[in-house]
Amino acid sequence: MSDPLDPDALALMPKQRGRKSAAQLSVIAALPGFKRPPPPEQLAPAEAEVWRMVVSGMKPEWINPACYHLLACYCQCAVTSAMLEREMRKLPVDDKKFGRLQRLNCQITSTMCVLATKLRLCPSASRASKTAYDAGVHYRRPWLRDDEQDPPPGA
Repeated sequence: MSDPLDPDALALMPKQRGRKSAAQLSVIAALPGFKRPPPPEQLAPAEAEVWRMVVSGMKPEWINPACYHLLACYCQCAVTSAMLEREMRKLPVDDKKFGRLQRLNCQITSTMCVLATKLRLCPSASRASKTAYDAGVHYRRPWLRDDEQDPPPGA
């Protein structure tokens, strides 16, 4: 994989003088050298489909080779969870096997949540806390009436 900040690659990118139009700003150009990784060969077909679905929903450079193993584990958990859910639908709720399958599915779903967080698959996991809440901006307290003023900071 080539370096995304390679001067030769940057020289190939077209330059434009002046301000860009709204249409130009809405297009995100992929950097040369970044491609979505294909699923590993050892994954089952259903797991490979989950891999493709996850990778296609992210930026091309989001999943790096260091995370491939975690993503493969996530895909295996997703397929296993779906299989357990299918089995649970066939059983009545009062069956002993249903309870065991439900506990196992709960553990697998919990593992999926941890992996999704570590891989930053959810939008909330990929947002920096600074962008979620800016402490420098004054937010009006919603419980105050229109004629009331916020107390000064530190008072």
